[in-house]
Amino acid sequence: MTFPYHATVTFEAVSGNPRDRVVNSFAFDADAAILSADADTLATRLETFYHTLSAPGIHPIDYYFSPALSRVVKPILRIYPLDGHLDGSASGSFSFARTFANNLTAPGNVTPLPSECAIVLSFHASYGLDVEFAPGARPRARDRGRIFLGPLNLGCQVTSANSNSIVSAQCMSDIANAAKTLRDGSATTRWSVWSRRNQRMTAITTVSVDEAMDSQRRRGQTSNSVKVL
Repeated sequence: MTFPYHATVTFEAVSGNPRDRVVNSFAFDADAAILSADADTLATRLETFYHTLSAPGIHPIDYYFSPALSRVVKPILRIYPLDGHLDGSASGSFSFARTFANNLTAPGNVTPLPSECAIVLSFHASYGLDVEFAPGARPRARDRGRIFLGPLNLGCQVTSANSNSIVSAQCMSDIANAAKTLRDGSATTRWSVWSRRNQRMTAITTVSVDEAMDSQRRRGQTSNSVKVL
């Protein structure tokens, strides 16, 4: 028997407005129930993912985060047991909460990109015999997931040969190495893909980062009307 968990990491905004908070979600499948000491270990793993350089990278992930994210209020990890809720039904309140030991790294560039800009970290479990398309379904979609990292600062961006704004090769490498470290960090508490359709957790085998900038429109700033004369 294994024990499935949903973990969230919440980043506070400089504005202090709850609407501007950013939440990233992770799924883990553990060989034993996560107790207090295990929760601290998992918090350390996730803090390492964001905050610690993963060789052979050059910068941690939070180096690329926008100055709009607080470097004073520390991120918070919350863990939710999913026993009986792998179908996505409400699991109730979190069982553990831990504040990260450190603040976010100072931004590598003080110029923020628009708040809805994000870098997509993609991941998938072993596809096995699953096919991409089946009658009325996409089985492989149940084996993969993604996290929208951001908001971002200008330091993650370069201009391509075709004059497009893309994610720099260094930033992509830094994120991929951090994800690999998280994936390989524990044989007993595995970063996993949560398939609500299949009601199961499956350990992640592959991580990748896209050079194309993505967006999370709900992170966009509230627009102010401009008077046109």
